[in-house]
Amino acid sequence: MNTQPPITPLQSLAREVFDTLAGQFPVCLASDEFHFFPHYAAAPRDWSIWDEFTSARVIDIAGRITGWQRQLDHLPLDPAETVDADMIRRVLTILYEQLTQVCFHRTQPSFYLTIVSMGLADAWEAGRHALRRRVATLPGFLDQIRPNLDPVPALFRELALEMIPQLGAWFDRLPVPDKDRIAAAAALQRLAAELRRCPVREGFILPGNLYARVAARHLGCDMTLGQIARQLDDEIAATRAELDRMAARMTPGAPWQVVVEHLPAPEPGDRHP
Repeated sequence: MNTQPPITPLQSLAREVFDTLAGQFPVCLASDEFHFFPHYAAAPRDWSIWDEFTSARVIDIAGRITGWQRQLDHLPLDPAETVDADMIRRVLTILYEQLTQVCFHRTQPSFYLTIVSMGLADAWEAGRHALRRRVATLPGFLDQIRPNLDPVPALFRELALEMIPQLGAWFDRLPVPDKDRIAAAAALQRLAAELRRCPVREGFILPGNLYARVAARHLGCDMTLGQIARQLDDEIAATRAELDRMAARMTPGAPWQVVVEHLPAPEPGDRHP
């Protein structure tokens, strides 16, 4: 006899929400590296699928989120489900604003490279079959990146260009068929060439009102922008002081910038994404 309680409307909607999001953003949801996505892994995993941030798919998922929010507003809820419903509503609101207002997927090429790193690491842990399927479809993911981008902040472009050689060195050691590894490496180099040619802009800070909303609602830090700025300044000062102390122990009298410049370069095999 089946003694399982029936699935409530909220549970049914939650399953639809998270399964749909995991189908479009499997790496972002499976890893806790991506703070603005809920943490959820679909079962069974399809290791051939990468996250998709094309304009059409982002517009589609934004519409789905709006529909889910309307459904939440009209669901019959048990009093015990109120907290869960509020959590789902908050997750959807944050993701919607990130995709439609912050638009990190249009300004941060390093975001995509982090997805590559996390997606390959996740598949590596799952076994050789999972890794091979992930690498086989990686060129398609890498080739979607440049068309998704607006003119990006120059700083963000440089960060991505610094990450690419590290990923390339990792690709060389992946235990996958040569043709897949070579295709992935070629796609990575195409991306590097396209990023070097892409238009850039100087500013990278979000508009004040949007920045304040992200800090207060998305990150939940409960601080004003002035307090955030002061804390960042304090952390930078503390880091510089620690670097100065370390430099003084290594090369007395020399500032840390000079010590770093004279450190031996790491071997490619020592660098990991």
